[in-house]
Amino acid sequence: MDRLRCHRFWPWLWGRAGAGWDLLFFPLTLLAWIYGGGVRARAGMYRVGLRKTRRVDCQVVSIGNLAVGGVGKTPFVLFLAEQYRARGIAVGVASRGYGREGGGERLAVSDGTRLLATPETAGDEPYLIAARLVDVPVVVSADRHDGCRWLVEQYGVAVILLDDAFQHLALHRDLNLLLLDGNAPFGNGRLLPRGLLREPPSALSRADALFFSRATVGVDIQISNAACPVFSFALVPTSLVHVATHAVSPLSDLAGRDVFALCGIARPDRFITSLERLNMHVAARQTFPNHYRYTATDIARLRREAGTLPIITTEKDAVKLARYDQVADLDCRAIRIAVQMHSGGWEELLFGSGMERGLLRASSPIG
Repeated sequence: MDRLRCHRFWPWLWGRAGAGWDLLFFPLTLLAWIYGGGVRARAGMYRVGLRKTRRVDCQVVSIGNLAVGGVGKTPFVLFLAEQYRARGIAVGVASRGYGREGGGERLAVSDGTRLLATPETAGDEPYLIAARLVDVPVVVSADRHDGCRWLVEQYGVAVILLDDAFQHLALHRDLNLLLLDGNAPFGNGRLLPRGLLREPPSALSRADALFFSRATVGVDIQISNAACPVFSFALVPTSLVHVATHAVSPLSDLAGRDVFALCGIARPDRFITSLERLNMHVAARQTFPNHYRYTATDIARLRREAGTLPIITTEKDAVKLARYDQVADLDCRAIRIAVQMHSGGWEELLFGSGMERGLLRASSPIG
């Protein structure tokens, strides 16, 4: 099964639970049991001190999830970084940079004044974060401790947002924020590869707070073993951004019109649904695997298939499409997404008296 087919197969499989399905896909079920045993053993080794956790000289806030993809981590990292900067706190972002070129070597994506990498060398999500947060340094490194230490030594940050790091137990964090899908927190309840869970639900015990994405106002969330604060937020489309010119236009520009949907994300069905909710008619679509690297051949094919239709994509895809000059001739726009919190209390968690230590370092211009 090639990669383009696989990216449709796995969501289909992960949507199916029950003993019958487990038996039908028993090889995957067996692998999930083996994987789960390894995950529990690894967490236990850190818990009893057989494996060590390292620290850096600043406050570390981890943003992660239990399931693979599609929970809104990137918009949430952007939201938190903006909250820290609005309070005059020097903040940086550290990420592994999934799928990037150059292996795991440390790379500064942004020094807080200018971009220093490309989507290919940084990874699409760290690059998007750096492009959106022009005054925040962003570093990618497979060795998270090394990347965080670099942010402290070179840029004097007081807080590091550790992107997609709930499972990275080797680095101490002062706050462990866990994001969950408000509609299906644990998917089909199975671990990888039978399901989409990276860890069993018991890992909730490590979280300092749970944040449910895509939850409606007043949603009643019951997590029996969560002895920590619970919050919810929505991912709200705010505007359209032209991929080539970066010109911003209102969502109403394409309301009621036929559009061509394009994306390479973990949950393409959600993107399509979001367009329909904005009263756009998806007349044609093309989806690719998550973190897909577009080629010149893809762009040429896109031009043929879209014809005169406006092309709508995600910001994560847009940063990779923008490298091609041919896109300038297309009406290709990305939907910008913002986080909208449903209730208060999260401010006290992040900025209350209990978190003051380490935040008193003056925020100075970064450069």
